[in-house]
Amino acid sequence: MLQKPEECDGCELVQIGRGFLRPSGSDRAQIIGIGESAGDEEAWRGRPFIETAQAGGKLEECLKLAGITREEIKLWNICGCQPMEPKNDLSRRQNAIDHCKVHFDRVVLGHAPAIGCGKRVIVAFGSLAARTLVANCPGVTEWRGFVFSAERSYHEFRTNGTGEEATTTYGLVIPTYHPSYIKRGNPELTPLLAFDIKRALEVASGTVYNYPTNPNFVDLCIHEFP
Repeated sequence: MLQKPEECDGCELVQIGRGFLRPSGSDRAQIIGIGESAGDEEAWRGRPFIETAQAGGKLEECLKLAGITREEIKLWNICGCQPMEPKNDLSRRQNAIDHCKVHFDRVVLGHAPAIGCGKRVIVAFGSLAARTLVANCPGVTEWRGFVFSAERSYHEFRTNGTGEEATTTYGLVIPTYHPSYIKRGNPELTPLLAFDIKRALEVASGTVYNYPTNPNFVDLCIHEFP
C-alpha cells in the first residue's frame, strides 16, 4: 500500500483515507478515464481500476468489447485514496475533492493532448466525475454520451500569484456510466459503456466532428451517441 504524498496534509481524508494511487496506463494513451476513488483492492495495490476488482473487471470487459487495450487509456480518479467512514463514499467530501485537485491536475494536465483532435479526451465514469469536470452537469443519465468542452470545469476557479482568476482547460469530456454501477446490477448498460469508450477514442483520433471552444456548457452538446 502506497503512502500519501505530502500534499495530502490538511485534507479531511489524510487520516481516514486508505492508501494512495499511481495513474494506470501509458503516457501515450489517447484517452483518459476518470473514476471517483479507490476500492479495497485498488487502495491495497496502488492502481485505479485493478482488473481483478469489481469496477476494474467490468471496465476490462468493456475495453475488450470496444476493441481497446489498457495501453490506449490512462486511468485516474477524482480522489487519490479510498475514503472511509462511510466507506467508499466521496459524495459528501468536497474538501477531499478540492484538496486532491493538485494530484488530479498533475495527472490530467501533464498528459499530452490526443494527436488526432489536438485536445485531451476524458471519459468521466459516473456522475461525481462528470459533475466535477463539467459545470451544471445534472448527472450521467441526462448527459451520457454528449461531448463537452471542459474549459469551465470545476477545477477552473482558483487564484494565481497576482490574485486574478486562472482558467484551466482540460479538454473534451464524455460522461458515461461507472463500471461499478453496471456491475452492481445493471448489466444491460455494458454495451453503452463500451460504445462510449470506443467513441471517445474516435473523437481523440479526430475522425468525429469539429468541437466548439465556447466555455459555456449549456446547449454546447455537439453530438449525442446512441
